[in-house]
Amino acid sequence: MPSPIDELFSRALGLEEPWQVIEIDFSEADQEINIYLDFPHNSRFKCPKCGREDVPAYDTKGNEGKFSVA
Repeated sequence: MPSPIDELFSRALGLEEPWQVIEIDFSEADQEINIYLDFPHNSRFKCPKCGREDVPAYDTKGNEGKFSVA
């Protein structure tokens, strides 16, 4: 069950199932928030290129991105 903070960040980011916030780290010294996302095994997605529904995930390597919210 997600914590209230995980749920808050999920809503703020506009995440939809099957995406889930699994961890949030805050570093006051670095003024940085790291949000880790994942999805359950065997989740299905909409293809971002062709729009086809119910496509299995094929790239599950960890990725890192930096985003600014202004």
